[in-house]
Amino acid sequence: MHKRTRKLLSIFISLLLFLIAVWAIRKSVAGHHPREIWRSIMDLPPSQIGWALLLIIVNFLLVAAMDTIAARFAGKNMSYFRMILPSFIGITFQYNAGFFGGGAMRFRLFSSLGLTARQTGNMLLLFSLAFSVSFCLLTGLALLVDPLEISEQVSWLPEVAGALLLAGCMLYFWLCARKKPLRVLRWKLNLPHIRASILQVLLATADWVVEAGILYVLLPSEGRASFLIFVSVFMLAHNFGVLSNTPGGIGVFEATILNLLPSGSAPTKMLGILLAYRGIYYVLPLLIATPLLGERILAFRLAQKTKTGKEMMT
Repeated sequence: MHKRTRKLLSIFISLLLFLIAVWAIRKSVAGHHPREIWRSIMDLPPSQIGWALLLIIVNFLLVAAMDTIAARFAGKNMSYFRMILPSFIGITFQYNAGFFGGGAMRFRLFSSLGLTARQTGNMLLLFSLAFSVSFCLLTGLALLVDPLEISEQVSWLPEVAGALLLAGCMLYFWLCARKKPLRVLRWKLNLPHIRASILQVLLATADWVVEAGILYVLLPSEGRASFLIFVSVFMLAHNFGVLSNTPGGIGVFEATILNLLPSGSAPTKMLGILLAYRGIYYVLPLLIATPLLGERILAFRLAQKTKTGKEMMT
């Protein structure tokens, strides 16, 4: 398939998913006045917003730790404190621009730290693997400990799915412990050693929990689902948003939460909380990261000009 055709197809699918999500949201809040949504945002207690902001800081610090470990595995001994700023800028743009656009931004930021293209690629791959395995780990545990209520004819399905997801996690750790490249057809993948993989997955698991907690602390206490079930629905909504490739998963994330999360609250109240969450978790960090990115670009160009001038003089 031609590159331009693939791009147009990707845009069409993203737009289609966004429109479906908007339709699902509109259906959920049908019969309610938009002022109810605004009122639910304004009624959020400052203490809950404060907890959400604190968890956001923890979230970005965990991502920076994962990036540091990934860089070291890729062959670049990087200081954690040197990694914090580019990690924060990169992951913020990835959250807002989607996986592909944000991934390109992270690639450029990490390359500016002195990592080669191959090292940066390995680093981003390890990062993605850790999040995928931790998703399976948390979802598997949630389905075994607190399974979703479904039809009696297939009531065993959540437990079986949970067991299979946990088995997949164990398979990943076994492949890492073998200390051999994983070969799939023509592809050869160098997996991290077992200690690095376990640490990465634990950090990614903690990050999923913290990221879900940011939204969870904004929810009203009455009729709130158990945290394990909430984490599973949150991760599913997050991944649907990523796969849709819409900016920040907008629309798709909200529609998934509204339709899958058991809640005793009115749909308009939930939508208001989701909009507040998007403003706190997506927009606020973006407002901070954008000038920081501009400063780094200017500093990099100035350094390049200085280097070029010195080379011309010599």
